[in-house]
Amino acid sequence: MPSFGELLKAARESAGIGQSELSRRSDVSQDAISKYELGKREPTWEIVQKLAIALEVDCRHFVTVEKPPKAKKATKPNK
Repeated sequence: MPSFGELLKAARESAGIGQSELSRRSDVSQDAISKYELGKREPTWEIVQKLAIALEVDCRHFVTVEKPPKAKKATKPNK
């Protein structure tokens, strides 16, 4: 499952822009963007929204959902 940073970098590269341009468009520092992409920092929801708007993608683009492990069937106690 891709991380937020991997999804951010892929969206940025797909848009054909560098970190400095994304910083300018989103009003998020280039240092922060770099740290998000490297997985050294996690953004707030407000930042996710700014980045999504700047990249012209839906915020859901950055949401990854892991499937929960299958629950074990409940066993009835022996009587």
